[in-house]
Amino acid sequence: MRMKKLATLALGIMLAITGLVTSPAQAVDGGYFLARSAVLYDDCYDIQVPVQVSLPANITEWTVWATIVGPDGDTHTDYVDGVGNVGGGAVEVFTCGSEGDLGSYLVSGYISAYDANYTKYPYSMPSTSFSMTAPASKTSLQVSDRSVKTDDPVRFRVKVTGQSVRGYVGLDYTTVRLQYRVGGSGWKSFRRGNKLSTNSAGVLKETYLVNFTRNVQVRALTLGDGIFAPSKSNVITIAVS
Repeated sequence: MRMKKLATLALGIMLAITGLVTSPAQAVDGGYFLARSAVLYDDCYDIQVPVQVSLPANITEWTVWATIVGPDGDTHTDYVDGVGNVGGGAVEVFTCGSEGDLGSYLVSGYISAYDANYTKYPYSMPSTSFSMTAPASKTSLQVSDRSVKTDDPVRFRVKVTGQSVRGYVGLDYTTVRLQYRVGGSGWKSFRRGNKLSTNSAGVLKETYLVNFTRNVQVRALTLGDGIFAPSKSNVITIAVS
């Protein structure tokens, strides 16, 4: 991650709010941060933390200096300035949606304010925090036949989509497991099915011989690869005779 000066978002968006909003502290000591928890999308953009400032009437300009400590322990600094005694803006931190950027961020800062004579007045700001969570994934499974004989081939088709700023889109080259369960046994991966990958459209196609003598349940499991939250498909029962 690296810090950037307040600028237009790389994707032309602000934080897409999907989580809890940290309750803003009262406007004590001049201002506060409006930190919001959100989804960390698999893309490059600026995470913005809005700022609100309310200062005495004699103040003509101000600067908010912010320090943001990421979940990886890295410290980033940014600032935003304005004129008048009341206003707002945002400080920001740049991300490309990597696994290390998931987690809690601590935001702290202070205000340097000035009157018309350029006399400086310092104001503290309450610290706050927000979290960035992994975008969701969705996994669907289809099979060519739901009633087969032992050792018949069955074609599996898995579709994996992931949450993005454009809605749910196909996840390319994402790790998928194809699994089965017989009776009360636990889930096991098919042979060669422990670490498969979707194609460029987020689709996986595989064919297996159903070498069971009784009914079997099958499912697909998307691992998320540390970027997206894992997900499971619907469970399908294949009748074996």
